[in-house]
Amino acid sequence: MSRHIILQDTREQMPLVFFHPEIRVKAYKLGYGDYMMKFSDGHFSNTAFERKSIADIFGTLTSGYERFKQEIQRARDDNSKLIIIVEGNLTKVFSGIRHSRVQGISIVKTLFTLWVKYGVIPVFVKNRREASVFIVQYYLAEWRNKC
Repeated sequence: MSRHIILQDTREQMPLVFFHPEIRVKAYKLGYGDYMMKFSDGHFSNTAFERKSIADIFGTLTSGYERFKQEIQRARDDNSKLIIIVEGNLTKVFSGIRHSRVQGISIVKTLFTLWVKYGVIPVFVKNRREASVFIVQYYLAEWRNKC
């Protein structure tokens, strides 16, 4: 049986675990995002997921912001959509993190500005398990609706 392959960036430090009989995972150096799908017919999704814990999103949108904007540009140059999947709900992001000089509202504003300005969609999930289910279900929906 031919299966879909989730390409997991080789630099991903806390890989998600995907449980689905139609999907396997393969480490692959991606130019942007942490996860991308190669469908069983050989075609690639034009959507990549960037996985972030709440602490990661604070770092990415502050000290790592310029580098992240370059990643967004690489995805745009490739005509790909980038989705940020945040392992925590919006309220937790809004509340901020300990020992950060940046308030949560600033991070939330930046996330929504990235969505409106660049089409980088933020998705907030309960935990890592929910993140993996979301990614799988998104890609399977894309496969079902492929023309």
